Amino acid sequence: METPLPSRIVTPLAALKVLIVAGMFAAGALLYSRLPEQIPSHWNFAGQVDDFTAKPWGVWMLPLVALAMAVLFPLFRRIDPRRENYEMFRHSWDMLQLCFVAFMAYIYGMQLYLSLQPLPSPDFVGRFVTFGIGMLFVVIGNYMGKIRQNFFVGMRTPWTLSDPEVWRKSQRFGGWAFVLGGLAVIAESVIWWRPEFIFFGIVLIVAFLPMFYSFVIYPRNKTATGKGMRSFLLLALVTFLVGAAVAVGIRLTSSEDTWLCDKGQWVKHGSPSAPMPTEPCI
Repeated sequence: METPLPSRIVTPLAALKVLIVAGMFAAGALLYSRLPEQIPSHWNFAGQVDDFTAKPWGVWMLPLVALAMAVLFPLFRRIDPRRENYEMFRHSWDMLQLCFVAFMAYIYGMQLYLSLQPLPSPDFVGRFVTFGIGMLFVVIGNYMGKIRQNFFVGMRTPWTLSDPEVWRKSQRFGGWAFVLGGLAVIAESVIWWRPEFIFFGIVLIVAFLPMFYSFVIYPRNKTATGKGMRSFLLLALVTFLVGAAVAVGIRLTSSEDTWLCDKGQWVKHGSPSAPMPTEPCI
């Protein structure tokens, strides 16, 4: 259990969060005159820009989102009916706030860089964002086990909110899921083998497996009358995992990896082993 800290103290992590937000606004102001009138705001997995935002919104949107996070997170604590529990994980709470704000700054830095520089490689954005999400998962996972019951952060399900012990075990299980899932996402950002399929598959497993776990360990499901339901859910989980494994196998052994012609450019579909065609793309 973490040592409670007086709520009036501004911790170094809270101060760093404010500095990051201020730095985002400062970077936008310093670079504003050099930025184009249309700011890239979304890229597909092939590394192509598929959406733009007008300069005023494109430059200030992410700093404003980060500022909203910095303001709303402390407010969530004040309005939470279980706000007294926050003192028991004060450091973890500050760290989680910092991580989300820092992730916004990470994405903002990429956006500003690519607004001023040509894309280094087709997979740069995908690798950059995927790596950042993986790191975010790893950090979140390391602190999830320390989170106490509340209504805004952690694995909040009807079963975790109803039983402190179920909450504790579910947060620890979810923490491991996030760490392992985050490491897998980081590995994918380096290998860049099947990014769309693997990334979203990992995210779905990390999101739903801890929820399922909290239901299974809930005390009411341990009674004799709950045995049938537990067996059914276990069978459903095994079926899902086997189906996912089969789908992955089919995807990895399929012949869908090729080069496609899109608007006069050759674009990767999957991970083709053949080099990019040399003939013109029409």
